Amino acid sequence: MINFQRILDKVYAVSAALAAFCTAMIGLLIFSEIILRFFGTTIPGVIELVVFCMVASAFLALAQTLRKNEHIRITVVIAHLPPKIRRWIEIWCLSVSALFFGTLAYFTIFMAYESFIFNEMSDGVVGIPLWIPQLFMFWGVTLITITFIENFFITIKGGMPVYVTDAAENPEIDDIIHEDAPADGAHNPEKGA
Repeated sequence: MINFQRILDKVYAVSAALAAFCTAMIGLLIFSEIILRFFGTTIPGVIELVVFCMVASAFLALAQTLRKNEHIRITVVIAHLPPKIRRWIEIWCLSVSALFFGTLAYFTIFMAYESFIFNEMSDGVVGIPLWIPQLFMFWGVTLITITFIENFFITIKGGMPVYVTDAAENPEIDDIIHEDAPADGAHNPEKGA
């Protein structure tokens, strides 16, 4: 049987690697532009390329960042709620997030399609086809939608969302997840044997 979780992990990792590549390209392009200005020249369209690389790096890293629990999550309230209520709040948040990003993916692919059909180009020296950065946006929001849907079904079935279980190695998050167990592993007499 195909392990879809493992396949998705690889897809997320490739997407994150592309985001890292785009981030490195931003640094390389800006560094090159700084050096070339000393010689009285510039790279045509470097600002456009940097902006498109920034968009690509932000969107391509969304799913992997969620998967690794590196998005900002405000758990100050739900960390003190009973596990059952916390689970239903998590399910609600996952469903709303999946709906939001799914809608965004739906409209982003149509935006990219229209840009392709009408041959829309960026305003600038080089004129880059707009459907290229829009496809990176679509890819990123589609992957994070899949991540939210995956975690929704895991949580509905009674499991912990992947981003929480992967983050359990972090001591701060581990305390929140396993609040019934003492941090030092000692027996807590108030909780019983």
